[in-house]
Amino acid sequence: MALGLAVSLSGPTLGQQDQAESHSDVAYEGERPDRTHEEAQEALTDSDDGTQSTENYNQPTNQSEQSIAVDDAAPTTGPDPFTALLVVFTGVVACAAIYQNWQFRQHSRRELRAYVLVTDARIEKLQENTKGCIRIAMTNTGKTPARKFRMVAHLLITSDLWRDEPIPPFECNSGPSAPIAAGSTGGNIVYTSDPICSEDWNKLMIGEYSVFLVGRAWYADIFGSNHTVDFRLRKNFDGNSLNIMSPCVTGNDAT
Repeated sequence: MALGLAVSLSGPTLGQQDQAESHSDVAYEGERPDRTHEEAQEALTDSDDGTQSTENYNQPTNQSEQSIAVDDAAPTTGPDPFTALLVVFTGVVACAAIYQNWQFRQHSRRELRAYVLVTDARIEKLQENTKGCIRIAMTNTGKTPARKFRMVAHLLITSDLWRDEPIPPFECNSGPSAPIAAGSTGGNIVYTSDPICSEDWNKLMIGEYSVFLVGRAWYADIFGSNHTVDFRLRKNFDGNSLNIMSPCVTGNDAT
């Protein structure tokens, strides 16, 4: 009798163990006692729609993750300073090369083009009541021919003060042109428009009048550029001195 009481006090009976295990199984298979109604509803929704749960999982969870994704997808960088400097340097070098080439071409043209100048002018004939006659020589001192050479000139017996007066403009000679080769001389004879009258002749003898030769020449070089030569020469004629004319201070110009 005493032994049976001790066993009963030391642990649950067989029937009690079975009942406890039955309650434990029910608690494990069912819901957690502490789960709220909202959590249970959310779990049910996730289990019914697996696609929605996956999409929610793949989306970024906050704004910082979204900004990181954008930065990784389209990185932006500023211009490379070295590249910009290299572009500027290349442009400067190209401009310098173009300018140097232009200068070289201009220098070559100046060295090779034709230069026509008056190299000699002398009185061939000068008498009272006759037409005066002067022979003028135009020489090409350049290295290439002078093309389309034309000249207009006038022989005047007038006041010595005219040497400082402006020369009237000349119209281009529309007559036939002729080339002057490099180093060659082209000669022309110029006459007074009228015979020298006695009054002009007397003033010429006393030095009040002088003999003037004024004119302009036109020509083109081999590079296609047109040039002009203006000349004004003067001579105090006394009938005995040399008949070579000298250029005036003004009125002589060439392009």
